[in-house]
Amino acid sequence: MRNNRTVTDRVAQLRDITAGMRQAGMALLDYDDGQTRLLLRLAPAGSAENAVLAPATQPAQALKETQEPVFSPDMGVFHTRHPSSGENGVAVGASVSKGQIMAFVDVGRIVLPVVAPVDGHVVTVRAVEGQVVGFHDVVFEMETA
Repeated sequence: MRNNRTVTDRVAQLRDITAGMRQAGMALLDYDDGQTRLLLRLAPAGSAENAVLAPATQPAQALKETQEPVFSPDMGVFHTRHPSSGENGVAVGASVSKGQIMAFVDVGRIVLPVVAPVDGHVVTVRAVEGQVVGFHDVVFEMETA
């Protein structure tokens, strides 16, 4: 298992790669060296679509009218607990209030909270502990109250 520093370095490398792709006008990168497979598909600049497709992310499905997506605040490493304080996030079935911290995204020296956009309860967790998530990836689905 990789340590957090290695994962954080990889996230920084991915940011550099995506910046280079944008400068070169590339929208898709499919890299496979036999040990590592990387598929990056960039959405148009300013788009709310996922910038990085992570293999562990469940495919997007249409949400019910009463469901609300919860987005990652940045590209980084998803954590169900705060990496240093141990503060717990939430799991499927948990009731949450608007503004409540649900999980965390480690973006190097900063740990950003994933915050509930509305009151409700968690019906799906789309990211797993230690997974690299992209900016605005859907990491939870909530049923609104």
